Amino acid sequence: MRRSACGEGAVYFLGAAIIDMDDYDTCRSALLALPRSGSKLHWHDADTQRRRRIMAAVEGLPAQHVVVIATPTDPARQERARAKCVERMLHELDQYGVTRLVMEARTPTLNGRDMKVIDRLRGAKRIPCQGTVGHPCRRT
Repeated sequence: MRRSACGEGAVYFLGAAIIDMDDYDTCRSALLALPRSGSKLHWHDADTQRRRRIMAAVEGLPAQHVVVIATPTDPARQERARAKCVERMLHELDQYGVTRLVMEARTPTLNGRDMKVIDRLRGAKRIPCQGTVGHPCRRT
Protein backbone atom coordinates (compact mmCIF):
# COMPACT_ATOMS: atom_id res chain seq x y z
CA MET A 1 0.00 0.00 0.00
CA ARG A 2 1.16 3.50 -0.68
CA ARG A 3 -0.17 6.97 -0.24
CA SER A 4 1.41 9.81 -2.15
CA ALA A 5 0.55 13.31 -0.99
CA CYS A 6 0.97 15.96 -3.66
CA GLY A 7 -1.10 18.83 -2.31
CA GLU A 8 -4.59 18.81 -3.79
CA GLY A 9 -3.61 15.97 -6.10
CA ALA A 10 -2.95 13.46 -3.33
CA VAL A 11 -3.23 9.84 -4.44
CA TYR A 12 -3.72 6.64 -2.43
CA PHE A 13 -2.43 3.40 -3.98
CA LEU A 14 -3.32 -0.07 -2.76
CA GLY A 15 -1.60 -3.08 -4.26
CA ALA A 16 -2.02 -6.83 -4.03
CA ALA A 17 -0.03 -9.80 -5.23
CA ILE A 18 -2.11 -12.81 -6.16
CA ILE A 19 -0.22 -16.02 -5.58
CA ASP A 20 -1.11 -19.69 -5.67
CA MET A 21 -0.74 -21.24 -2.22
CA ASP A 22 1.76 -23.70 -3.74
CA ASP A 23 4.04 -20.68 -4.32
CA TYR A 24 3.54 -19.14 -0.86
CA ASP A 25 6.82 -20.34 0.69
CA THR A 26 8.83 -19.28 -2.38
CA CYS A 27 7.30 -15.79 -2.38
CA ARG A 28 7.65 -15.37 1.37
CA SER A 29 11.32 -16.43 1.30
CA ALA A 30 12.10 -14.03 -1.55
CA LEU A 31 10.57 -11.08 0.31
CA LEU A 32 12.07 -12.00 3.69
CA ALA A 33 15.52 -12.07 2.05
CA LEU A 34 15.26 -8.36 1.21
CA PRO A 35 16.92 -5.86 3.56
CA ARG A 36 14.51 -3.84 5.68
CA SER A 37 14.85 -0.70 7.70
CA GLY A 38 12.38 -1.78 10.37
CA SER A 39 10.25 -4.75 11.31
CA LYS A 40 8.65 -5.02 7.88
CA LEU A 41 9.47 -4.37 4.25
CA HIS A 42 8.09 -0.93 3.52
CA TRP A 43 8.48 1.17 0.38
CA HIS A 44 8.25 4.47 2.24
CA ASP A 45 11.36 3.73 4.31
CA ALA A 46 13.46 2.46 1.40
CA ASP A 47 16.13 4.42 -0.41
CA THR A 48 16.47 4.26 -4.21
CA GLN A 49 18.81 1.27 -4.21
CA ARG A 50 16.56 -0.72 -1.86
CA ARG A 51 13.49 0.20 -3.92
CA ARG A 52 15.16 -1.19 -7.03
CA ARG A 53 15.89 -4.45 -5.20
CA ILE A 54 12.29 -4.63 -3.99
CA MET A 55 10.96 -4.03 -7.53
CA ALA A 56 13.25 -6.70 -8.98
CA ALA A 57 12.21 -9.22 -6.32
CA VAL A 58 8.49 -8.52 -6.75
CA GLU A 59 8.80 -8.65 -10.53
CA GLY A 60 10.37 -12.10 -10.24
CA LEU A 61 7.61 -13.56 -8.07
CA PRO A 62 5.19 -16.09 -9.55
CA ALA A 63 2.29 -13.68 -8.97
CA GLN A 64 -0.29 -11.49 -10.64
CA HIS A 65 -0.32 -7.92 -9.40
CA VAL A 66 -3.33 -5.67 -8.96
CA VAL A 67 -3.22 -1.97 -8.06
CA VAL A 68 -6.16 0.30 -7.31
CA ILE A 69 -5.94 4.06 -6.90
CA ALA A 70 -8.06 6.66 -5.12
CA THR A 71 -7.62 10.17 -6.50
CA PRO A 72 -7.90 12.98 -5.75
CA THR A 73 -7.85 12.43 -2.01
CA ASP A 74 -7.79 14.77 0.93
CA PRO A 75 -4.51 14.09 2.79
CA ALA A 76 -6.41 14.63 6.05
CA ARG A 77 -8.78 11.76 5.16
CA GLN A 78 -6.36 8.95 4.34
CA GLU A 79 -8.48 6.30 6.01
CA ARG A 80 -11.45 7.18 3.80
CA ALA A 81 -9.22 6.85 0.73
CA ARG A 82 -7.96 3.53 2.05
CA ALA A 83 -11.53 2.32 2.62
CA LYS A 84 -12.47 3.19 -0.97
CA CYS A 85 -9.37 1.38 -2.24
CA VAL A 86 -10.10 -1.66 -0.06
CA GLU A 87 -13.63 -1.82 -1.47
CA ARG A 88 -12.41 -1.70 -5.07
CA MET A 89 -9.54 -4.11 -4.36
CA LEU A 90 -11.89 -6.69 -2.86
CA HIS A 91 -14.12 -6.41 -5.93
CA GLU A 92 -11.14 -6.86 -8.26
CA LEU A 93 -9.73 -9.80 -6.29
CA ASP A 94 -13.13 -11.49 -6.38
CA GLN A 95 -13.00 -11.25 -10.18
CA TYR A 96 -9.70 -13.18 -10.05
CA GLY A 97 -11.27 -15.86 -7.84
CA VAL A 98 -9.22 -14.95 -4.75
CA THR A 99 -10.62 -16.67 -1.64
CA ARG A 100 -8.09 -15.55 0.99
CA LEU A 101 -6.66 -12.08 1.51
CA VAL A 102 -3.91 -11.27 3.98
CA MET A 103 -3.63 -7.52 4.46
CA GLU A 104 -0.60 -5.59 5.65
CA ALA A 105 -0.49 -5.53 9.44
CA ARG A 106 -0.80 -2.03 10.84
CA THR A 107 -1.56 -1.06 14.42
CA PRO A 108 -4.28 -3.07 16.20
CA THR A 109 -6.59 -0.03 16.01
CA LEU A 110 -6.05 0.43 12.27
CA ASN A 111 -6.38 -3.33 11.65
CA GLY A 112 -9.73 -3.16 13.45
CA ARG A 113 -10.76 -0.21 11.30
CA ASP A 114 -9.98 -2.24 8.16
CA MET A 115 -12.12 -5.11 9.41
CA LYS A 116 -15.02 -2.75 10.24
CA VAL A 117 -14.88 -1.40 6.69
CA ILE A 118 -14.97 -4.95 5.31
CA ASP A 119 -17.84 -5.97 7.60
CA ARG A 120 -19.80 -2.87 6.54
CA LEU A 121 -19.20 -3.61 2.86
CA ARG A 122 -20.27 -7.23 3.30
CA GLY A 123 -23.38 -6.18 5.23
CA ALA A 124 -24.33 -3.78 2.43
CA LYS A 125 -23.63 -6.58 -0.12
CA ARG A 126 -21.10 -4.36 -1.88
CA ILE A 127 -18.47 -7.09 -1.72
CA PRO A 128 -18.83 -10.90 -1.62
CA CYS A 129 -19.34 -12.51 1.79
CA GLN A 130 -17.34 -15.64 1.00
CA GLY A 131 -13.60 -15.82 1.46
CA THR A 132 -11.43 -14.85 4.37
CA VAL A 133 -9.79 -11.52 5.04
CA GLY A 134 -7.39 -10.73 7.84
CA HIS A 135 -4.08 -9.34 8.98
CA PRO A 136 -1.04 -11.49 9.79
CA CYS A 137 -0.23 -12.15 13.40
CA ARG A 138 2.72 -10.14 14.60
CA ARG A 139 5.73 -12.26 15.40
CA THR A 140 7.93 -11.24 18.29
